[in-house]
Amino acid sequence: GTVAGFEIAAPASWHMTSRGLATYLMPPAGDSYIEISLARFTRPDPEQEASARQSQAVGHGRYPGYQLIAIRPGTFLNAPAATWRFSWRQDRGRRVGVLELLTTISTGAGTQPYVLSVSAPAVAFPRAAATFRQALRTFRPLG
Repeated sequence: GTVAGFEIAAPASWHMTSRGLATYLMPPAGDSYIEISLARFTRPDPEQEASARQSQAVGHGRYPGYQLIAIRPGTFLNAPAATWRFSWRQDRGRRVGVLELLTTISTGAGTQPYVLSVSAPAVAFPRAAATFRQALRTFRPLG
């Protein structure tokens, strides 16, 4: 169901699992993870997709205690992109930080949407976000 794949570097101690069109990179301990999804977008551009995902998540109560930090347009690898940054309350009231980068990249095989995200408990989020930024520098679409 996708036209292209990807490659990305992660710390050697992290492990990778896949579920459907999503790949998860996780450290050996803790609740942080990086996710790369190849699922199709329902909207024509990344910023509209981020807003639609927010509306759907809030409407379905997916993130209790949801707090929007920002949805911003941008670029990633010279392609249109958007970031969606928010936090929510997990079980026992623990706050979780999330940053999603949504982009649509033209590859030799066609246009492929990508959602690259990081999720971590709020206290661990700065470190997880730093690892995520390093991983983003190595991201390459394949196709």
